[in-house]
Amino acid sequence: MYSDVLQPILHRPKLPALCSSLMRLAKKIGPGEKFPPMMELTKGLGVAMATLDQGFSRLESQGVVERRQGSGIYVSRSIARRRIGMVFGSNVFSAGVSPFYQMLLGRCESRSALLEERFSFYIDMEARHRSSGEIPAHADLVEALLNHKLDGLLLAARASEEQETWLRRQGIPVVSFAVRDTGPWCVTVHYEELIRLGVQSLRDAGCHTIGLLGILAEHGPVFLKALGDSGLPVDPAWVLCPKNGDHPPADTHDQLGRDYALQLFTQDKARRKANKSGMPDGILITDDLLARGACTVLEAAGRSIGKDIKVATHATKGARVLSPWERDLARIVVDPEQIVDAMFALLEAQLEHRELEHNCVLISPQLA
Repeated sequence: MYSDVLQPILHRPKLPALCSSLMRLAKKIGPGEKFPPMMELTKGLGVAMATLDQGFSRLESQGVVERRQGSGIYVSRSIARRRIGMVFGSNVFSAGVSPFYQMLLGRCESRSALLEERFSFYIDMEARHRSSGEIPAHADLVEALLNHKLDGLLLAARASEEQETWLRRQGIPVVSFAVRDTGPWCVTVHYEELIRLGVQSLRDAGCHTIGLLGILAEHGPVFLKALGDSGLPVDPAWVLCPKNGDHPPADTHDQLGRDYALQLFTQDKARRKANKSGMPDGILITDDLLARGACTVLEAAGRSIGKDIKVATHATKGARVLSPWERDLARIVVDPEQIVDAMFALLEAQLEHRELEHNCVLISPQLA
């Protein structure tokens, strides 16, 4: 009856492989049902009785099985409850952080009550300096995955592409919220639309020259195309973006915005000496924390936001990051609730083995 599950364990570490096989068997048997006799299992799996007992002890500690004195070993009734892991960024408790995290936690709470799902939370604290060959994820998360304690994983943050690649190889559904389209089963902001809306709003506000402060290197070419499509002059000198393909960590965005603004002033001074046009009269910024840093420097230098220089920026609905300049900015707003909805919808589809026409969701921003 269970010959498709009870395959001899060969050429792999005995206990982890055994636990994987017993977990598959438990799911096939179903909650509350009894396991086959121990002798039958030892023959089918090709392990000693003592090793099999160790495997059941590990699954018992995880709440997968129950031993009943004089009766046998049964599948726990709680095995039907989905166990979902949630990986947050280390900035989750930062002041002024996006309400995205709070909404995500609220959704976990409601699903736990209605669907009896169990959630485990991990702070992404990957070591910056790892030895060669070391697994690129937090030790607690690695332990949970290797011991089959999770049925699905939501990445609200990731330390690196290497980390996400490793997590996706662990045999469970993974959905990520990413700053760029990283492939299947991810949710990301439609940055091309954000940039188009930003250029449009600044042009409509009367700007003749527009610069870019971008959070990703690829925002530069998209911005230059949007300028060309709008009939505005293109000046690459006013396009400031990271030089490589990395996404700067969230806790560096504010300082990066300050650095960009200082570069604008340095370039403005040099251009005026060379009898060239000075600072652009409009700036598009593709990240709200980046905008906070830049606006702080511009204002300190005596430039009035909305008057001396117009700014269009990405903004997260419900966040207070840009509150000092909210009335003076053109805000291209992203709704974090849409991101949360999309992440759980993609996870649900994988858990139910449903195929989707589109398994990477782009969240479109709206001009406020």
